[in-house]
Amino acid sequence: WIALSDRVLGALISDPGTLVTISTLKGWAFVAVTGAMLAILLHRHAQRARQASELESRENRFRLLAEHALDVISRYRVFPTPAFEYVSPSVEGVLGYPPAAFYADPDLMARLVHPDDRHLFEPEPGAPQVADAVVIRFCHADGHWVWLEQRSTPVLDAEGRLVAVEGVARDVSDRQAAQASLARLNRVLRTLTAANA
Repeated sequence: WIALSDRVLGALISDPGTLVTISTLKGWAFVAVTGAMLAILLHRHAQRARQASELESRENRFRLLAEHALDVISRYRVFPTPAFEYVSPSVEGVLGYPPAAFYADPDLMARLVHPDDRHLFEPEPGAPQVADAVVIRFCHADGHWVWLEQRSTPVLDAEGRLVAVEGVARDVSDRQAAQASLARLNRVLRTLTAANA
């Protein structure tokens, strides 16, 4: 641009004083335009850096919340290849397996489901949605059954296909045991009432 414009000005203007003045103005214009472009680029770069820093800060805050929660938080990718993308460390306290076990074996969670509850855990083929909240029994690493209340949120792509499932699972074994105990007491009370009658 500089060399070409100097040649064009040299061909158009024959007066040396006018040529020097116009060349000087052209140089200042070039510096001003270049400076403005650099200022815009630096401003955009600073904005992107600030946004990236804020996003990283938010992600770290949510990761800390997820990693310190008592509930099991997970994200399971369904498409293109099934795999766990995230399992919170609390899974080890709830089911006895470390998160790495679920990353290494994406089918482990499904194998831990009680046979009578499999229909609740596995969505029907071709179904775009998953159940909002279900209570499912899972086998703990030591062999006992754990009742988990699983709340799931489907993640759909632009065409409406299920690509992932984000979930939160809470151990409700104590609640289930209390309900079973209450049901037994109610049966005993009904039996006693019937016997008295």
